[in-house]
Order: sequence, then C-alpha cells, then structure tokens
Amino acid sequence: MGTQLTNNQILLKECISQEFNESNGYKDLNNYFEHFAASQVLKDFNLSDEEIDNGNTGGGNDGGCDNLYVFLNSELVTID
Repeated sequence: MGTQLTNNQILLKECISQEFNESNGYKDLNNYFEHFAASQVLKDFNLSDEEIDNGNTGGGNDGGCDNLYVFLNSELVTID
C-alpha cells in the first residue's frame, strides 16, 4: 500500500516550499518548516521572525522538542 497525499497536503507542501524559496536565512526546507509551524502555532502572540527562531532548540538529542517558548501573562520571556 502506497502513501498518497491529499489535495490539502499537496497544497500545503507547495505553499511552504514557495515561502522557503522566498525566505532568507534557512539552510533547508526542514529548518524552514520548523519556523513555519512555530509561527502558525504562535500567530496570536505577534512574535517577530527573530523571536520565533530564538525558540528553536535545533539539533538532536532534544527528545523531539523542536521549539521552546516561555510566556508570562501572555508576554514572551526573553534573556533581556
């Protein structure tokens, strides 16, 4: 049994691919997808691209956690 993509999956994959091609600073499509997914989950917080990327845990040995953010009273907690 082969795996077939639904029309929605095909459209989403193409949309992400186009945005990746128009973006700067992402080494590959997988790296950009992590940014894209986090930006969609956090869109109500109006974070900048830099704030989203700063939450990227990156690499391996992270237990499958790709991004981490801490909020206090709906405000992103940063080093500053």
